[in-house]
Amino acid sequence: DALDPGTWGADPFDIAFLDPPYPLLDWRTARLALFESIRALLAEHAAPEAVLVFHAPRGRVSPSELKGLEARSRDYGSGTLWYVQAREEPPAGPPA
Repeated sequence: DALDPGTWGADPFDIAFLDPPYPLLDWRTARLALFESIRALLAEHAAPEAVLVFHAPRGRVSPSELKGLEARSRDYGSGTLWYVQAREEPPAGPPA
């Protein structure tokens, strides 16, 4: 189960593909768990420039659901591929 952190392995990934069963997007609890898992996977198990490619039906995911992450999408027929990365933190500047 891709939503279970125990299945993610110990080594950081460079690219991951996530194609969840579409009914997960219909159930509020499962949908929230899916997007929280995406955030956790990128925050805790990804190499610095890693990309998670997330497949969903076209029009079923809003960019706001990936808030706090860098996300781009491309539509292909009835589906959309989301290319998601952890947002880079700006370098700390000198104290003001």
